[in-house]
Amino acid sequence: MTWNFDITEAPRGKTVTRKVGKAQSDAEFHEREYIIAASIDGVVTRSYWIPKEERWCMFSKAKPPVAWQPWPEHPNTEGQQ
Repeated sequence: MTWNFDITEAPRGKTVTRKVGKAQSDAEFHEREYIIAASIDGVVTRSYWIPKEERWCMFSKAKPPVAWQPWPEHPNTEGQQ
């Protein structure tokens, strides 16, 4: 994997609708999509988008990640049921 320095291209998850409660009402939830994020200070961490705060987890709005990579999948996930 290589670093992508355009943080606007990083996946931010998606909004999904689920049935909740006894009445089985529809409710919207944010489904996270994890990334590997790098800070300007040299720290590398797992992160995800927080829509309500409009920032990346482990980062502030003022200091967003400078680079990112997709979070890898386990090699045995494809083809298993």
